[in-house]
Amino acid sequence: MNKTDRIERIRRDIDQQISYCHNRIDILNKRRNKLIGISKNSFDPHALIPIRYDDIEEWIKGHPFPKTCIDMVYQNKEIAFNNSLVCNTYQIDYHIVKCKPREYYIDKYLKQ
Repeated sequence: MNKTDRIERIRRDIDQQISYCHNRIDILNKRRNKLIGISKNSFDPHALIPIRYDDIEEWIKGHPFPKTCIDMVYQNKEIAFNNSLVCNTYQIDYHIVKCKPREYYIDKYLKQ
């Protein structure tokens, strides 16, 4: 193997390593962006409500026991999601919606 062949082989190896590093950086950036998106919802309250309703207030107003509805308001989306895994064992399908803090609904509907 002459000198130019070795230089060319080393150049190809370096190009391959650079390409691998760029691919790895892209993967890490996608993960970071996904985590940023998840973290934005981590402190916002979310409610688990039946699919036929668009928001929790609509459900509370039509429910004979509003405390039951208010109990479905969780601190963040992750907790709501984890509880949705158990709630779907009943006859009603639920979905997760962003809402106001639990105390807001307690003050509005239970302390009258």
